[in-house]
Amino acid sequence: MNVGELWAYRHHGKDPLVEVRVLRFGTKPRRPRVLVRFVADEFEGLEDWVPVGRLKVPWDDAEEFAAREKRWNAIASAYRVDDTAEYRAAEVVFDTAIDPELAGLPYTTPGVCCISDVDRLSRQLGLEPDELRGEPLSFEDDGELIVPWPVTEKIARRAAEHTPDPVLRYVEKQEARQQHDKIYGRYMKPTRYSRRYVSAEVVARLDEDPANRPCRELLRQWCRAEAVEQHDELRDLRQEVHRLAGLTLDAIRVLRQADLKRDAARLERALGVRKLPNSPS
Repeated sequence: MNVGELWAYRHHGKDPLVEVRVLRFGTKPRRPRVLVRFVADEFEGLEDWVPVGRLKVPWDDAEEFAAREKRWNAIASAYRVDDTAEYRAAEVVFDTAIDPELAGLPYTTPGVCCISDVDRLSRQLGLEPDELRGEPLSFEDDGELIVPWPVTEKIARRAAEHTPDPVLRYVEKQEARQQHDKIYGRYMKPTRYSRRYVSAEVVARLDEDPANRPCRELLRQWCRAEAVEQHDELRDLRQEVHRLAGLTLDAIRVLRQADLKRDAARLERALGVRKLPNSPS
């Protein structure tokens, strides 16, 4: 931005863009301002010190800037999903099972997905590229394909079905935490002055929020019954292996205490350890 240039000015979020000429820059670094003159005759040569953030783009780019805003506003307002279990489930899937180099969810526009590589994402999920490009509201922006909620949900569902393990690990971790907190309550993240305790009863009520239990149930559905069953079986198997390993270690300690070192060493070799910590030579 230079003195003498024409820029597009907007006072509030929904106001139309107005042409102004840059006259001078302010000297306060914490609140940078620019002295501008409004070009249109209706302003009668009005000059004003305005925040730099209200100057959006050079005036020559104002038409494209307004068109881009219109596309984004249309795709953002078409579907209101930010308070739903479906949207929270999609967030989990994108966080756990989708490569951020291929696609992501912009924080400022719930329900919208930005796809960086349509071909790679479609191959990875077993979708046709046209299934990602087909929505009328979709558009290209800065090298990315911007798609509305129906496509975002389709991507999340297919990714959960295609790569269920990280999604189900998330569900398992959240459910374990909820089971614990429904018994003992929960301390919220401490602030500067206090550490707030939430009772078990309140935790149980909060679990009915769309982002909690409904979201976890939906994620299990998206992962399909076979994947959920297989994941649960592997979890139970890991727990059983851990339990048996603990019993074997206890048996080794007992054998050593009974001076049955040869038997203890045999069990150690079978378990795959050379010698237990603190065990005598």
